[in-house]
Amino acid sequence: TLGGTEMSVHVEIFAGGHGRTTESELSKISSWKNELFAKDKDIFNAFVWENKRGMGFNIQTYLNDELVGFAHIFVRLAWRDDSPVLVGCLGGVMTAKDHQGTGIGSTTVRTANNAILRNLCADFGMLLCTARLVPFYETLGWRRVQCPVMIEQPAGKTRWPQEAMVLLRETDDSMPHEMDIGGLPF
Repeated sequence: TLGGTEMSVHVEIFAGGHGRTTESELSKISSWKNELFAKDKDIFNAFVWENKRGMGFNIQTYLNDELVGFAHIFVRLAWRDDSPVLVGCLGGVMTAKDHQGTGIGSTTVRTANNAILRNLCADFGMLLCTARLVPFYETLGWRRVQCPVMIEQPAGKTRWPQEAMVLLRETDDSMPHEMDIGGLPF
């Protein structure tokens, strides 16, 4: 209940690219992306990114049937300390501006965390972000990677210059010493 009004929050997870997200919701997500990531535009424009359309799963959070939160997850083969690992990648985390700070983003990411480790059976979760987002993700169980993280680009492998974070299983709290995300940034 908020201000005497009953509020209903629910989260849906479904395969990306399969028509479950309405045109109106796609437009809203595109608008959020432009608005929320505008201050990081130069960082994002400096790289070629993975086209995730049709890959993995969308996580969509609704408040009274209105889309207010979004994230995308998928799995990929990556390299941790020269060993192949199945990584659950988290990206595109967004919350409608007027719902930020209300727990919607946390609900979306907690759902993603569960899906990455339980449903996708990933060895661990991984995300790429800027320094300003690290505190938010840390409160949700993500840990900042201290080692260099390598990414693919058209000219070859290069080091990711921003932050990388991992979501480890309870049975494995060892941080990587070397990390190669096995493809383009996500």
